[in-house]
Amino acid sequence: MQKIIEETNQCETSTPAISRSKTRRVLRLATPSEHPAIEPAKIDSERRQKHEFLSRLPIYFYRAQKFPQNHPTSNRQKTRQNATPKLASNRKNALPSPNSSPRIRRDTISVTVPFTRRNALLSSLGLLSLRAANPTPRNLKVAIFSKHLQFLQGVELARAASEMGFDGIDITVRAGGHIEPARAAEDLPPLVATIRQHQLEVPMVTTDIVDADTPHARSVLKTIAGLGIRYYRWGGFKYIADQPLAAQIETFHKRSAALATLNAEYQVCAMYHTHSGVDLVGAPVWDIVEILKSLDPAVIGINYDIGHATVEGGLGGWVDSFRIAQPYIRGIAVKDFLWQKGHEDFQPAWVPLGEGMVRFPAFFAMLAQTAFHGPLQLHFEYPLFGADAGKRQLTADPTQVFAAMRRDLRQLRTYLNNAGLSHA
Repeated sequence: MQKIIEETNQCETSTPAISRSKTRRVLRLATPSEHPAIEPAKIDSERRQKHEFLSRLPIYFYRAQKFPQNHPTSNRQKTRQNATPKLASNRKNALPSPNSSPRIRRDTISVTVPFTRRNALLSSLGLLSLRAANPTPRNLKVAIFSKHLQFLQGVELARAASEMGFDGIDITVRAGGHIEPARAAEDLPPLVATIRQHQLEVPMVTTDIVDADTPHARSVLKTIAGLGIRYYRWGGFKYIADQPLAAQIETFHKRSAALATLNAEYQVCAMYHTHSGVDLVGAPVWDIVEILKSLDPAVIGINYDIGHATVEGGLGGWVDSFRIAQPYIRGIAVKDFLWQKGHEDFQPAWVPLGEGMVRFPAFFAMLAQTAFHGPLQLHFEYPLFGADAGKRQLTADPTQVFAAMRRDLRQLRTYLNNAGLSHA
């Protein structure tokens, strides 16, 4: 495909009388006359490929323009004030259609930004265009993972989550959870009704479904679909150390495709949870993306755990894992950790939110550039009198557990608010 990203800067040659400081970068689309190498005849055969390219990177043509000293846009401060992206209301209309005229549309996307180092970096990461595509602040809702309230049932479960300030509950529908999979059809509807009576949502459930052949999988999906629960957590693939990785990934892809077909039947979406550890599929994240490739993210995707992703990704690996997984991310789990020296080696030790190594401000700033809308789950894996492990009996007064959970929830809402992801 003919390269259509070009930067021209004629500050030194075209109009020497005009100061370089009065130059600004204007983002707009190229026209065929400005790129004679792009022949209309070739555009027909390459239109679909270009359409896919433009979908990934809407801002793709830089041009330096000069303005006289007295031009109203020559003032740098005014340029910054006028740097609001202007997009077509319908994104489909803002991109060349595969069935449209071969002529490249001009001024389809009109975005004016000051050319700063920060914007240049965002543009190179593909984040500047994402920000323009999602200018409206969101109010992400936070659900508590019911594993950490296993010592409560029914009305007490709903009341505790509501009083702590959560927006919803991620119910465990798995062996040993709040709902046993074999009894999902009988026990889940009344629990969901109780939770909703307390003005809480049930945005998702956590299951032990591994694939379409998991016992009771169809019954669980039929039940949550009937209750209007769109998302559920799945996972559990493991590598066999002495077998070729590529062959195993292909096998996991086939099993995932079968589950996607089942999900489509009930119009629900499975979210593969990314853990950390040896031989766990999804730990490096890129592998689960490869497994889900060509499958519809509307029915099968990823529950991205930023805590586990940082364990695996360290300083910057989590950044790349998030970027590559972003098209499939449908849920996000939040927890924090520190590396701790054990008897033989270092191990991740879970800690209260904000006291560990996870770079939450940077992560949520990246999340704000996407169209993510939830579910967002808060986990409590650090020592918490048994609540961390899902115990039915605590070793301390429940008020101490609730106080820790409130503290972490406040910290999470602060991160969200600072990133423009919460109105609180």
